Amino acid sequence: MKMSQLRHLLCAALLLAAASAHAQYVWIDDKGLRQYSDRPPPTTVPLNKILKSPRPLGQTTAPDVQGNPAVEVAAPGVLSPAKAPPTLADRESDFRKRQKEQQEAQQKQDQEAAIKKQACEAALRNRGTLQAGGRIKEYDAKGEPQYLSDEERAKRLAEANRAIAEHGCR
Repeated sequence: MKMSQLRHLLCAALLLAAASAHAQYVWIDDKGLRQYSDRPPPTTVPLNKILKSPRPLGQTTAPDVQGNPAVEVAAPGVLSPAKAPPTLADRESDFRKRQKEQQEAQQKQDQEAAIKKQACEAALRNRGTLQAGGRIKEYDAKGEPQYLSDEERAKRLAEANRAIAEHGCR
């Protein structure tokens, strides 16, 4: 036999062994021991003691009305699954929804960053102006110019420093 044929035969044997290992039942018996088998546990074992089965718990195969075998029927007294797996359209709509939420969150974060940047720039400009040492002139309600006193300058400088610290400006 050629080596490549032997490899193919070996791979097929391994695949069959893996497939048969997949169809295993695991349950806890009345003595509290874990049991492994390729056959279903005895009917005396309650469903909550069955840890693993090849098909969903409570599902058995039974002939249909015409006698054709292998129709899945729920066992009596067992609830059938509440929800079918999501369809491709459901998964697509969920994906679009998550994508939209991420975009909205990113936009909100970008807006907050822009506002913070503007506040930082204004606070840094104010501090620079106040620390420059020149006289600062403002106009009052009548439109007449007034110069800031040293106390007012110190107060505004403290406010600018507080705003810089509050916004985490550099």
